This record gives sequence, structure tokens and C-alpha cells, in this order.
Amino acid sequence: MNNGNSVEITDTLQQQNIVKVGFGQKDVFDLQFPHYNKFIDYVKNRKNTDGVLIAGTYMGYFLDNQHNIRNDGMLDRFREQNSDGNMCKSYQRLRDNNIKYLVIDPNI
Repeated sequence: MNNGNSVEITDTLQQQNIVKVGFGQKDVFDLQFPHYNKFIDYVKNRKNTDGVLIAGTYMGYFLDNQHNIRNDGMLDRFREQNSDGNMCKSYQRLRDNNIKYLVIDPNI
């Protein structure tokens, strides 16, 4: 825990600097990865057989259920599954591999 400044938006849409006492783990996570929270909550209770293909993001480290997570750093696996350009076959291949969720960081 530590102290620091936080910028908040007021009801009149003005920026306001707030001295925040006690930055904790959740505060730092929310500052660095706020976009992860919705997906993490969405798959919190997924079945172990429901696969997650993750490309170019650290999100896999923060998922509660660590079963059937496949990392695909530069989308090599995904590119291989879609190499024929046939979306129906691509969907079937992903489904056959139990991939239900696909997470891609567009900045990779």
C-alpha cells in the first residue's frame, strides 16, 4: 500500500486531482489493465472444457479458472486454423478444439 495522486472526472466533466491514500493491488490492476475486468468476470465460472485462446495479452495470468487456456503469442495458431479463408471451417476447427473464447490484444 502507498499514497499517490489519482485523476477523477467530476459530474461537470472536469478533471480533479485527488490524493489517494492506500493504493492497493486492485487499484494498480485497474489502472494498468482496466479492460481486462469485464472478460475476467464473464469467464469466472466457465466450464473446464471451455477453451480460451489468448493472443498477445497477459490476461491468462488473471483468470480464476486456469484449465484449457492456450496462449498464442503472435496469432500463429489462430492463423493456422484460418489459413484457408473459410470461416465455417475455421469455426468448426476452433469448436473441435473446444475453443469457446478468443482474446486478442490489437496492439500485438
